[in-house]
Amino acid sequence: MNRSTPRSPRRRPSRAPAAALLALVALGAAGCSDGNEPETGTTPGTSQSGTPTPSPTVSEEETATPMDDDARENQALLAATTVSLAQAVKAAGKDEPDARPVAVELGRSEQEAPHWTVTLAEEDGSAVARQVDAASGAVSDSPADDRPDDEPDDREERKTLLEEAETDASEAAKAATDRRPGTAVKAELEESDGTAVWQVEVVDQESFRTTAVDVDAGDGRVLREDTAD
Repeated sequence: MNRSTPRSPRRRPSRAPAAALLALVALGAAGCSDGNEPETGTTPGTSQSGTPTPSPTVSEEETATPMDDDARENQALLAATTVSLAQAVKAAGKDEPDARPVAVELGRSEQEAPHWTVTLAEEDGSAVARQVDAASGAVSDSPADDRPDDEPDDREERKTLLEEAETDASEAAKAATDRRPGTAVKAELEESDGTAVWQVEVVDQESFRTTAVDVDAGDGRVLREDTAD
């Protein structure tokens, strides 16, 4: 009769590592219950209580658009100008009661004070130009370079435009600045698509950028506007 070899008793795995793991978990839970729980589920930009955290502010200097050469020139012109477009028209026409303005523009030559050049036309289209000091309002004859063209075609064109125009330069400037707040620095009577139109330029008093505004010379409606880049 064969005797079987006795089996060695099966050893049970030690429970010590499991007990140690349970103890560590318990310690971790206790540490999280003392008011130092990590903030979870919060939205970026808010605290755990839901209060928005302040965002970094950007200064006006960082957001302002830099002025180009045209804007700087506009700024310098307006800083030295106290006479408005309407006042310049009135001053220039004082000695020309039958003439009507067909062009008004603020400008200056090198090393000269700002002035308005006002072109006045008679019913037959003949025209003269007057220069109005933009600070004092003093009126003088415009230099030869600023005098209007006086060929027969030029006179005929001015005559036709004046016949169609029911709105004058000052009224057109007001219509333009009502639509686009700023200072009117130019108003010129021109033909556009068969219609008499005042082409008005308005300078913004903060950015000093120029916006061109077309005003119907017949009924004073603003037709279109375009701001320089």
